Amino acid sequence: MRRAVWGYVLVAFVVGLLPGGAGAFLLWRTSTGTRAQLMSRNAQLNSENQALLQRVNSAEASVSALTSKLDQLNAQVLGTRSVSSASTGTGTPSGPPSIFERSVTPSEVSPGGKVTLTVKLKGHADVAKIRIAGGSFDKIYDLARESYDSDGEVWQNVIKAPSAGGTYRYYAIAYAGGRKYTMPGASGWSFVVK
Repeated sequence: MRRAVWGYVLVAFVVGLLPGGAGAFLLWRTSTGTRAQLMSRNAQLNSENQALLQRVNSAEASVSALTSKLDQLNAQVLGTRSVSSASTGTGTPSGPPSIFERSVTPSEVSPGGKVTLTVKLKGHADVAKIRIAGGSFDKIYDLARESYDSDGEVWQNVIKAPSAGGTYRYYAIAYAGGRKYTMPGASGWSFVVK
């Protein structure tokens, strides 16, 4: 009888393990297949992510280039007032240009705010410009002749201030007959973007 009991226990044990073992085997087999699918999908998503990142970087570069071009075009539009529209006093200036005043107003401006560049000179210039430099920013702006009389000329342009905060120095330049003229004995003056 003892043997029969142990035989019965053994059969019950084996019969009980078979469904549990089969279930465990099926579960393990399913999870192995799912793991391989997940790893494959993860690799595919990483590849798609890299492609999207490259597209975003390319788009950012394009936006940067377009913004720069827009700033140049805005400066040209704001600065392309014809010389014939300049108000005249009595007479036409003559002689080489001698810059006696330059200004950037206002002297404190918010990033991207409007700034008026002005150069006043004795004599006559073919072209007048202001160079603005600070940090990595360095740009030369053309000015339009706003007025003149027998003594000299006033040149101006309205631009957008640099987008980065900081102190920017500015320098006046005039050209006449192929020669370059600067304001003698003066270093660059400055204005603040904040």
